[in-house]
Amino acid sequence: MVAGLALGAATAAGAQTTQRGAPQPNTDRIVVVNFRGPDKAAGVEAANAVRDRLMREFNARDLWVITKKDIDANLENAGYPTDEPLSQSDANALARQLRATTYVDGNVTPVQGQFRVDARLVLGRGQVFVQPLPSQTVARPQDAGQAIARAVKEARGHLEEEQQCYNSAAQQKYAEARQAAAAAIAEYPRTTIARICLLNVLAAQEASPDSILALANEVLAIDPRSRAALPHKYNAQVALGQTDAANNTLTSWLAADPGNTDLQNRVVNQLAASGKYDTAAVIITEALAENEGDLDLTRTAFLVYQAAQRWPDAIRTGEMLAQIDTAVDRQYFLRMANAYVATEQPQKAAEVIARGTQKFPQDAELLVGAAGVYRDAGQLQQATETLKRGLAINPRAAQANLVLAQLYADQGQPDSALTALQAAQAAGDSARLVGGIAASIAQKALEAGQAGQSRDEYLRAIRFGQFADQVDARNEYKFLTGAAAVQAGILELQAAQQTNSCEMARAAKEHLDIVQATIPVAGSVNPEAAAQIMQTTT
Repeated sequence: MVAGLALGAATAAGAQTTQRGAPQPNTDRIVVVNFRGPDKAAGVEAANAVRDRLMREFNARDLWVITKKDIDANLENAGYPTDEPLSQSDANALARQLRATTYVDGNVTPVQGQFRVDARLVLGRGQVFVQPLPSQTVARPQDAGQAIARAVKEARGHLEEEQQCYNSAAQQKYAEARQAAAAAIAEYPRTTIARICLLNVLAAQEASPDSILALANEVLAIDPRSRAALPHKYNAQVALGQTDAANNTLTSWLAADPGNTDLQNRVVNQLAASGKYDTAAVIITEALAENEGDLDLTRTAFLVYQAAQRWPDAIRTGEMLAQIDTAVDRQYFLRMANAYVATEQPQKAAEVIARGTQKFPQDAELLVGAAGVYRDAGQLQQATETLKRGLAINPRAAQANLVLAQLYADQGQPDSALTALQAAQAAGDSARLVGGIAASIAQKALEAGQAGQSRDEYLRAIRFGQFADQVDARNEYKFLTGAAAVQAGILELQAAQQTNSCEMARAAKEHLDIVQATIPVAGSVNPEAAAQIMQTTT
């Protein structure tokens, strides 16, 4: 929630009608926000029931329960609807705006004609300080109010000791922090937040990875998606050399914190290094099923499915993402097009990339990518025109000239293709890529020359082979050049004998000289063929 949430005009006089007593200046405050779930009305009913019951359970001097009227006033002032759930970050921002030390949120899930209500007590100081409350299965959402309010009351019993742990740890008084955490755990054995404080103390003291891992697992047994415990568990597993387990934990961490872009990149890179994309996909699928429509999670799932090459899932999730996020970036269109190409739907790929170039008409990188998609779809003219637009915006756009060279080669324009390759070299594109594309054009020309005994094709193969070797010297390219040169030389010798042409004789000598300069050097590429070529020239 943006910082623009205005503090509502809550008054003690207005609250006394629903809560006994009057709050003091230092009285703790608590906020209950709308619960999440497929039934929006059920989430509102559950939250109202919990809030009302808390007002009965607590005297205002002990805990001030922020009224629905004051919550709604803040939401309306910030432009938020009052009948919809808030994201975790927005709920935390609302609590801070209302100076609440804690807030309650949760989920309401229909289950076989009943409702499962899962609530959490969260500290206002941060979204990671979460205390799950026991689940309730009830006939109506509002029936959970009494049980959850009493669970909140029970859980609050250890917060004073947890605060002592937090304060002592901040002052690096670690012995006192440990003592306070132990007291909090004894007071409320199901505590996660006191154990989180203790985890942070152990990490600060560089305790053994085994002890940190054991404590992190205690938290995760209560709250499997604890965004505070998962990082500690991951770091401990890495320190213990438990690579596969650490990768699983890293992916679970991502599922618990899908909006963390740094974590997204870390997960993708780590799983790429270990080849564990399928693990990420399974966990993300489960998280998405539990949080359908969540923007951050949908965006992350799209990236993970791409990385795992689960193309149908990537397409389905990508289409869903476009419906809930109108601000998709250019990478979205490139990734969607790639997914369609991978599923052999080139026309679909062309359609989605066309939407991208329409939205970002001045994005040179997107235009280069679009040209490749159009090429794969067989739309060579459109690909060429799109690429030229990209080069007009940025003449040195990465790999733009390489794609242009391939397009010209596809359209039988070898001179233009060579010019484009030279431009790619000048623009600083990878020598290996430039040489590789030139060699592929040379290979096709050699094969065409052999099929039709065409001297022009052999000459083209020689020209592109020499250019490839000039850009990125390799024996494969020298051998390719020599193989084309010997075929051209044979045809030229035959023509010279038939027509007494000195020009053909000179050309044959030049090409046989190329053979002598390349094949002995590069013969190891194909020793048998090299021997036959050299025998032909003797």
